[in-house]
Amino acid sequence: MKVGRNDPCPCGSGKKYKKCCGGISTDRPTAMPEDDLRFERISLTAPCPCGDGRAFGNCHGVPIGPPPETPPPPEFVSEIPRRQGTTPVWLKRMIEVAIKYLFTPAESRIAFPQPRGESCATVAMQTQRLLKHYGVAARVVVGAAGWRGYPLRYAWQGQAEYHAWVETEFGEVVDLTCDDLNRRTGSSFPLVMIPAPANCWDLPSALTDRGYVEIECGHAQINVDVPGEMGFDALAVLLLKFCNDHQSEFMRRYSEP
Repeated sequence: MKVGRNDPCPCGSGKKYKKCCGGISTDRPTAMPEDDLRFERISLTAPCPCGDGRAFGNCHGVPIGPPPETPPPPEFVSEIPRRQGTTPVWLKRMIEVAIKYLFTPAESRIAFPQPRGESCATVAMQTQRLLKHYGVAARVVVGAAGWRGYPLRYAWQGQAEYHAWVETEFGEVVDLTCDDLNRRTGSSFPLVMIPAPANCWDLPSALTDRGYVEIECGHAQINVDVPGEMGFDALAVLLLKFCNDHQSEFMRRYSEP
């Protein structure tokens, strides 16, 4: 289902879509305007930030578009216990390289339907699985995101518009797709000329150039390949093989005192 700009907004406000949730993303409560980069978690049952008085899930938190056919499994987005420490540097670098390598068709000889910059949920789930394999607990998070100095923002509109990233048990935010946003399908010429934001793997306190707003239970509104489906499992096998083949090399190169 595609909502027309002059159709009634699905949030139930009575306004036209273009005057409500379909307006420019910087007017949406969960958008990331330049002067409002932040880290936050919004519950669907909390009051909507727009001040309407309704719950967020009944106002600007209403997803746009049809419900997902295959939402990610709960274990990929459940809460995880926290502990002190950081992800080993060698493991960070190995996963970063593996993701970039396997999402470069010229290198991996795999034809992906869309670039890494459009595959945030798939990349996040594959990253989470690799971390789990190497003993680091993590969860996939979905919501809104924005970066200082970069014009593209992601508001929360369910399947129609969202961003996905990973949170580790150490509280690190892991985003391995934002450096590829310029390669999104249909990117305009001015956008591709602006450097994309760098990927991140750090604590929120160190990420002053960006913001991520988690939408609680937002995973239930997106539709992507999940474990058990051919495309997801084939990529998972290749990623794990790459890591197994190169683990010793990365451990030597990035050995920590």
